[in-house]
Amino acid sequence: MSKAVKAVTKVVGSITGANAAAKAQKKEAQEQARIAREQEALKQRQSQVEAQRERIKSQREARIRRAEIVSSSGAAGLGLAGTSGVVGGVSSITSQNATNQSAINTSQQFASEMGALNTQFSDSVVRASTAQAEYQRTASGLSTIFSLASFAAGMGKGGGIKDVFSMSNTPGYTGGSSYVPKLDFTQ
Repeated sequence: MSKAVKAVTKVVGSITGANAAAKAQKKEAQEQARIAREQEALKQRQSQVEAQRERIKSQREARIRRAEIVSSSGAAGLGLAGTSGVVGGVSSITSQNATNQSAINTSQQFASEMGALNTQFSDSVVRASTAQAEYQRTASGLSTIFSLASFAAGMGKGGGIKDVFSMSNTPGYTGGSSYVPKLDFTQ
């Protein structure tokens, strides 16, 4: 096999390997993000269940305290309606229960928002990982192409990468770092 065929085979193999690695990295990152989203959904459901338990507990405690107040007023011979103190006590318990319910709902809302932020973060990690894989694939391909160009230039006279990118053979080049080619579109 000639040197040129070996070089081309190496380039194709390198690019194919880089593409396969980038695809595998992207697939793995997407799988990790999917798992993170599922975990976050489970945390949110758990938070909802816990919040519902707290609501029920708060309501049960409020009913028990109301019943104790009404029962004690009935036992004291004040009747089921009781006095203004009994009515005020029952109203206070109802108000405290509403405050507790509101705090539970707020806490659940915070947990839900935190879950959404965690999901966004997970998705951004996937995008960054995918971009990194694409960068590595591109860098590998360019490196291989430059190696092939250097090899091809070495097969001609003088050889080397310097000859491939040399400006000295460019018509109209007089030296310096600010060369701008003159294009003639009239032909």
